[in-house]
Amino acid sequence: SPYKEDAAIIDFANTSLSMGTANNVKVVLTNYGENNLTSAEIKWTDGSVVNTKKWTGILLSGGTDTVSVGTYTAKNEGTTHLTAWVENPNGSKDLDNANDTAKFSQFICNGALTGTYTIGNGKDFETINLAIDALNHCGIKGPVTLKIQAGIYGQLNISDSVKGSSTSNTVTFMPENGSVVFDFQATDASLVLNNARHFAFRGITFGNIANGLVGVRFTGLNSDILFTDCDILASINDTKNTYR
Repeated sequence: SPYKEDAAIIDFANTSLSMGTANNVKVVLTNYGENNLTSAEIKWTDGSVVNTKKWTGILLSGGTDTVSVGTYTAKNEGTTHLTAWVENPNGSKDLDNANDTAKFSQFICNGALTGTYTIGNGKDFETINLAIDALNHCGIKGPVTLKIQAGIYGQLNISDSVKGSSTSNTVTFMPENGSVVFDFQATDASLVLNNARHFAFRGITFGNIANGLVGVRFTGLNSDILFTDCDILASINDTKNTYR
């Protein structure tokens, strides 16, 4: 059975950040407790100042509310991390702290991207998803090369073209150093391209020969996709026509 008092922040809602403007920050508050939730303190931070929003209302057990907790102005280009959590439901101790907190990350643009960027711990982008997020938010104004830290990754999923891309302004994924492998094993393709245009891949391995279902899968209309010195692998032992 649920706890008597159990409030949670399950996600950030409708949050998209741009540099130099006051961006609205919203979170989704949920009542997992048995009692109706009538008050709580929602706190959030970018890692420096902690802000507090005192929420009041009526949330039945299982109910949710999207709460505007304030505004955030990004001053520097780079990845911004926001964290929000809830305390003191109905003026009492929250009896389940495991669901109190949600996190949000986005790369903040200072104009369109161009040149070479690195992906990995301590790099320009901490994750591949953040790099793709930056491409989608910022666009590009020249050729962009994304150098990926050596390692084994899951599925790489790319959809549509990047604003500003063309046959000359392409986005290239390649290793920074060492081996980069995308291996989604028997679940799905290791690389999925959906209506993608103006992308290049250099020196990367997609899939594996043990149980790789599909190395690369194209969906929709794709064009100007270039593979150079890549290994595209799938199972060599299975005879199912889904392996290719």
